[in-house]
Amino acid sequence: METNGWAIGRLKSWASLWTFSLLGAIALWGCGSAGPQFQGGSLPPAAEFNNSAGSAESRPSPIAQPGPVRAFFNHNPASQYRDPYRGIERSGDDLEGRMVQLVASARSTVVVAVQELRLPRLAQALVDRHRAGLQVRVILENSASRPWSSYSPEELAQLSDRERSRIEDYFRLGDRNGDGTVSEAEVLATDAMVMLAQAGVPTLDDTADGSKGSGLMHHKFIVVDGNRSIITSANFTLSDVHGDMGRPASRGNPNNLLEIDSPVVAGWLLEEFGLMWGDGPDGQPDSRFGTNKPLRPLRSTQVGDATIGIQFSPMKTAVPFAERTNGVIAATVGPATRSIDVALFVFSEQAIADAMETAHRRGAKVRVLVDPSFLARDYSEALDLLGVTLRRRTCELEPNQRPWNPPITTVGSPELPMGDLLHHKFGLVDGQTVVTGSHNWSAAADRLNDETLLVVKHPIVATLFQREFDRLWSNATIGLTPKLKERLAADRARCGS
Repeated sequence: METNGWAIGRLKSWASLWTFSLLGAIALWGCGSAGPQFQGGSLPPAAEFNNSAGSAESRPSPIAQPGPVRAFFNHNPASQYRDPYRGIERSGDDLEGRMVQLVASARSTVVVAVQELRLPRLAQALVDRHRAGLQVRVILENSASRPWSSYSPEELAQLSDRERSRIEDYFRLGDRNGDGTVSEAEVLATDAMVMLAQAGVPTLDDTADGSKGSGLMHHKFIVVDGNRSIITSANFTLSDVHGDMGRPASRGNPNNLLEIDSPVVAGWLLEEFGLMWGDGPDGQPDSRFGTNKPLRPLRSTQVGDATIGIQFSPMKTAVPFAERTNGVIAATVGPATRSIDVALFVFSEQAIADAMETAHRRGAKVRVLVDPSFLARDYSEALDLLGVTLRRRTCELEPNQRPWNPPITTVGSPELPMGDLLHHKFGLVDGQTVVTGSHNWSAAADRLNDETLLVVKHPIVATLFQREFDRLWSNATIGLTPKLKERLAADRARCGS
């Protein structure tokens, strides 16, 4: 069975790829004061930055988390750590450090399901457990699992600016001694995909079912020993955890991570993992991704003094909305009586916006933050809440739009360092219930992608998410911003009123 090419049997072909790409890297990465050189010029200069860790006096007090459910945030102002790759002392919880600690504690098994894995410390922890004789297995998204070191100069030149920038960032990571080149030894120490393959860690991706892949294999979880888990909104990448190598001002896309010590929760995650893994790389092609999986309804359990609910996507179109992941989100935010605070990368599910409007008309205060790149798209539900519409390129309206009347003004985007995105996928209802996980509030997450939706009722976890939302809100741009007003004016000029 083809396993995305990362099986041990292909290490010889990789060796030639490394040689080719490393020679290309040497050609691309010329030495000199301008830094590593790529086709078309030098890498962008590093941005200026200020150390944002803050003094002990200016930081809020940490909140103790003694129980079996704990929440962490890579922008947590009450904590600080040293970025292991850029050497920056910064505010935040070390999310990769939490993952490494969990993996290193394993005594029998480790499973990982994540869209993209690029963090060398985490890869090394997985390799170490594998070499110690534990069963370690990794599932990835097929489009995000190629070693960065295998890109040739010609391929780099053909990439979009965004993708090329991402690969450049990993070449910066690989150049550990700063000599302007990336050696084979440096690849073996920094390219997570190569590290796993060289050690023989079993991996597969969402083409293992014989398809071209599901919508996205978008899960982001780790389970060790069948009883302890991490579920996060973050991909295991520099940009989602620590920040970009080429942008010292970057602090990583805002993300959250939950640790849950529960064999019941771990069992549900392992069941989902098992459906996707099937017999594994050398077995029958019986892996199931996307809508090939059976219905997995919302399940809840008590973990200490927390109530944890989990549901997985996607589901077949015949499944009623109320039983779907987006239906669970709508059913969670809809009964709100006091407040709904939402921080999202994408918000495009109309039914969830409708449920929020129902709660708002009952008196619940609604505040919504959406990543700037998605806030003003024609399908953004943030526009509905603001009472405005943007039309498609064809001047047609997005189907089923329902602008709020009266609208609210408590919608916007946080101010983030250049290059960072709001990557959270969480809602906080009445200051008590948190909805989070890998699941964006979109139709694609509900109908196409392999996703984890997590619903948590716990006072300390809710308090921490409230602190994170309030932090983002404190420097957000709210309401009909000048940029959005320009977009609306251009839309009217193009399509008429």
